Amino acid sequence: MKKKRAKMTGFEVVISGDLAEDYPKRYTKIYIEYVLHGRGISPKSVEQAIKLSHTKYCSAMASLNALFEHSYRIVEDAR
Repeated sequence: MKKKRAKMTGFEVVISGDLAEDYPKRYTKIYIEYVLHGRGISPKSVEQAIKLSHTKYCSAMASLNALFEHSYRIVEDAR
């Protein structure tokens, strides 16, 4: 988001998941919610950053054999 010059004041990642019922109880599905705080953050920029994170930069996603779902939320700061 720095490359997009987004005016972010905060960032959170909320992660939850579903476990298999049988041992080893590995994660079968992982849900990720990105929460971005700031002003004038472009949804298109957020979507591009998430896509790059998932496909290019995140070694954990490449290593885990699970289905990933994600969403994002932009929290507009008061002026």
